[in-house]
Amino acid sequence: TNEIAAEKNVLNAVFGTTVTASAERIEIAGYVYNSADKDVMTVGVDESENVLTLYYTRRTDLSYSVNYLDEATGEAIHEITTKGNQVLGTVINAEDEKIEIAGYNYKTVNPASITIGTDLSKNIINVYYTKRNDLTYIVNYYEENTTTKVAESKTVNGQTYLAKITENAIEVSGYNKVDPTTKTITIGVEGNVINFYYTKKNDLSYVVNYYEENTTNKIADSKVVTNQKYKDEIIEEAINIAGYNKVEPTTKTITIGTEENIINFYYTKRTDLSYKVRYVEKGTGKEIKSAKVVTDKMFKEEVFGDDEAIDIDGYNIESVDKEKIIIGTNTDENVITVTYARRTDLGYVVNYLEKGTNKPVTGSKTVENITFGSEIYSANDKIKVYGYDYDSADKESIIIGTGENVINLYFTLRDTKVTVHYYEENTTNKVSED
Repeated sequence: TNEIAAEKNVLNAVFGTTVTASAERIEIAGYVYNSADKDVMTVGVDESENVLTLYYTRRTDLSYSVNYLDEATGEAIHEITTKGNQVLGTVINAEDEKIEIAGYNYKTVNPASITIGTDLSKNIINVYYTKRNDLTYIVNYYEENTTTKVAESKTVNGQTYLAKITENAIEVSGYNKVDPTTKTITIGVEGNVINFYYTKKNDLSYVVNYYEENTTNKIADSKVVTNQKYKDEIIEEAINIAGYNKVEPTTKTITIGTEENIINFYYTKRTDLSYKVRYVEKGTGKEIKSAKVVTDKMFKEEVFGDDEAIDIDGYNIESVDKEKIIIGTNTDENVITVTYARRTDLGYVVNYLEKGTNKPVTGSKTVENITFGSEIYSANDKIKVYGYDYDSADKESIIIGTGENVINLYFTLRDTKVTVHYYEENTTNKVSED
C-alpha cells in the first residue's frame, strides 16, 4: 500500500556516512519487516536522496474472539469462538458473528464492529441473547406400564428456557397415584414432558338390590360385593326369591365406577298360589265337609279366618284356628281349619198310633236336647198303652237331623173280656151280681 507505518528523521548526519538497511530496521506493532529499497545508503548533500525506505507487511497472525452472553446475567451461554489468521486493520462487523443458540433469541451486539489490532484483549465482540419464553411443556397422566391416558394431558405454554418447573400428580377419579407424585424438569427447547402414572383402584364395591316392581321395597337382602377394580365389567343374574316372579331383564351388566355402583332387579308377586279351608268336627278332627281350595291367590295376600267360616247343617261354629293367614309358597301352610261342634238343641217326637187308622192311641212324646247325628232306636221309646198291644215302628231308628225327627210306633186293639162290678159307694159290698 506504500502507506507510511513509521518515519525516522536523523539530523546532523555526517556527509559520506554509510547507512545500512539492517541497522535501521525497527519493530513496528502489527507489522512484519519485509525488505528495503536499498541495502546501503551513503549520506550526501542532496537530502531528497538521503532516504532509506524499509517495507513492512501487515501481520496476518492476529485473531479476535466472540463471546455469547445472556443479556440478563452476563453469563456465557456458548463456548467463546476465536478466529485466527486475521490481518491487522481488518474491520469485523459484529452482527456477522451472531449464531443460533438453542433456547435463546439474538438481541444485540457490542461493539457494532471492531478493527483488528495487536492488542488481543481489544479484539473482542460480545453477542447478547435473551432466553426464549415461547416454550411449552406437557404433563401426561398414564395408567402404569402403558401409555393409556387416564386424564387429558396438560399443556402449558409461554415457558422460559431453563426455567425449573415442578408439577404434582393430579387426583384422577378411580385411580391411585404411583410414586413419585411430584416431578421437576428444566425447560429445554423440546421434549419437555412430565409423565405421572396411576393404578386402578381395587377397593371399590357394588350393590345388587332386589325390589318389588315399581317400589324400593326390598324382598331380599341386598348383595354387597367389595374389593372391585375400577372399570371392571360386572355381570349379575337375578336370584330366585320364593313367592316372586322375576321381571325382565334378569341379567344386567355394569362397569365399576367411583360413585354408587348399583344393580337393581325387580320382581312381581306370584298370583298362582292357593289356600285350603278345612271343616272339622270338634273332638274327632273328622272332616264334616269337603275342604275348600281357593286358587289364583297372590303371594303375601291376607286371608281372614272368620271370613272362611260357613254354616254347616247340624253344627255350630266352635273356633277358627287362625285369625288370618298370609299366602306363602308352601301350600301345606296355607291352611285354615274351622272347627265345629254338633248341635245339642235338637229333639225328636214319638207318635203312638193305631195301626191302620193312624189315630193316636195316646199323647205324643217330645224329647229335647238331643245331639245332632245321634241315633235313636225306636225300641227304646216303646210304652204300654191300655187296651193296645205294640205292633211295630215305621223305622228301626232315626239319626237326629235339623229337620223333623219323628218316630211312629203302631199299636193294635187288644181282644179282651170286660167284667162290670157293682159296689156300694166307698165299699166293696156288691149291690148286684156282676
